[in-house]
Amino acid sequence: MVDVLLFTDTNGAYGHGRDVGCYTLAGILREHGYIVQVVDFFASLSLDKAKDIVRKYVSSKTRFVGFSATHFSLARPEIKGALSPHHPNVVRARHWGARPFPQSQEWIIDFLSFINHISPQTKIIVGGEKPTHSFDHDLIDLWVHGRAEKTVLEFMTDNIPSGHVYAEEGNHFNTSQGILWDKSDHLFKDEFVPIEFARSCIFNCSFCNFTKKRTGEKVKSVDTLREVLLRNYNEHGLSKYIVTDPTLNDDSRRMIDLHKMITSLPFDIEFSAYIRVDLIHKFREQRELLLEMGARSLHFGIETFHPKCAKAIKKGLHPDKVKELLYYLRETWENKIVMGSGFVIGLPYETKESVYETFKWLKDPDCPLDSASFVAMYIPPPSYEDIDYSDISKNPGQFNFEMKEQGGWESKEMTYDEALEITGEFSNEFINPPYHHYYSRIRNLGFSHEECLKMKMDFNETFLTAEDIRDKMAKEYHEKL
Repeated sequence: MVDVLLFTDTNGAYGHGRDVGCYTLAGILREHGYIVQVVDFFASLSLDKAKDIVRKYVSSKTRFVGFSATHFSLARPEIKGALSPHHPNVVRARHWGARPFPQSQEWIIDFLSFINHISPQTKIIVGGEKPTHSFDHDLIDLWVHGRAEKTVLEFMTDNIPSGHVYAEEGNHFNTSQGILWDKSDHLFKDEFVPIEFARSCIFNCSFCNFTKKRTGEKVKSVDTLREVLLRNYNEHGLSKYIVTDPTLNDDSRRMIDLHKMITSLPFDIEFSAYIRVDLIHKFREQRELLLEMGARSLHFGIETFHPKCAKAIKKGLHPDKVKELLYYLRETWENKIVMGSGFVIGLPYETKESVYETFKWLKDPDCPLDSASFVAMYIPPPSYEDIDYSDISKNPGQFNFEMKEQGGWESKEMTYDEALEITGEFSNEFINPPYHHYYSRIRNLGFSHEECLKMKMDFNETFLTAEDIRDKMAKEYHEKL
């Protein structure tokens, strides 16, 4: 029996990866002496198996059963092709504010009722970064919004409230070693696992709703990270990571310190990460540092090649210099690092002609990027306390957007519906090898780096293969619980 039972999944993307938020909370609770069981692959559970897990772990001593809903989607094993970004019944349900559970409402009601039957005093809590106001139910005692490192410890000693709570992050990030992996997590051999070197973003891109910070805030010391990497390797054999920092290379001095620490370890690491390409242009030593540190997949937030648009969203390097640098990196890194970038359709001042010109460049066989992803510009109205809204959301008119109902918009260049249509067209036409964290998720299925470079994200082959492998992993994992 446990003090806390947590259910989680990242079933909205192909491959296998673990949710950093859920395992971070489990680590904090374990650090304070509480017994925590995390149950992953939640969307792959049958109702009978889910109930068996509750019978095994939940008792009157269990403070709460939690659901980490941040990365839940409607992609379930019985929906073949659901891992494809083009699946019509799944892709729209991944957006923030979507239904928080992968299963049907009838399934969830049955399951939550069973938890109450086993232990009426055990609270049921749903949390994560996803705003969950859209689904209230009497069987759910509490909705927790935001990062809850401080709040979750309070739940263990104080009365757990009901309704909605905006969580407090506290100061645990800088001082904590982060995720404390446990044998009960049933890690796979050579698994890429999430790790946070730093949290939040020092940049304020005009379209981005990520949490902002000042330089130097929410940063783990290099000495702490060394302890984490050594502990993970010595206790669990871990050496492969998904670095979840919004921007790994935001501090040039720190990059040098990280490089010195990582290359001094008695083993090599591999990782995927988000970086800014303009910083590699400014701090040229980063080109060698990243490769020597163990970078295997890097995702650049380029977003646009339109000069006026790039300047408006605070991407300072001229697009021509960005392309020039990408060609140079391809020659320098020689396929040792997978390079990808996201592009936002509908950003201020970018015309449809410019977007199609970018797409033409991306499809050129000589394009230095290994992959690209596309998303339509979404402008959420500032309505939730736990979101650090972008400048565009706060003042769309300043960027020549006229807001319509339910997040829709219109500009001189295009409408939200047109941006969605173009995004769908590009996503369907563009054959993508895995990029950024998807690279690590595909590696977790057993594919090598070389196989990832050659891989084509064909709906009828690779996606279905990835689903089959992940389903087998889920069954193997659940048998160990």
